[in-house]
Amino acid sequence: MLAYEFLSATPAVRNLIRESKTHMILSQMQMGGSHGMITMDACLADLHLRRAISFDMALSRSNDAKEFQRLVETGGSGSMAAGAAPAPAAQDDFMPGRGQAARGAELPSGRAGRGT
Repeated sequence: MLAYEFLSATPAVRNLIRESKTHMILSQMQMGGSHGMITMDACLADLHLRRAISFDMALSRSNDAKEFQRLVETGGSGSMAAGAAPAPAAQDDFMPGRGQAARGAELPSGRAGRGT
């Protein structure tokens, strides 16, 4: 089972990077569901709620245990709950050499979805 996080290079995200405010990217991911963005914790919560993985497995892979538990208690992110796939990336959002990793594909190093 693949768990992933997806960050789309929206103007807001690009601006955060340009202004060296990368610590704020997580909040953009949490609010960016309409762009197909999803955090690892939200993906894990959705997989658990769909009974694809156990709570303990998801919790062991989460980045923030409290956030993961909150998402499970409130029904997940909603973006994957109905089995919907993330929104396709716009052509200008594709970054050669990193596009596949951002979409959760298997990386050459064997790690999936987190980049290198």
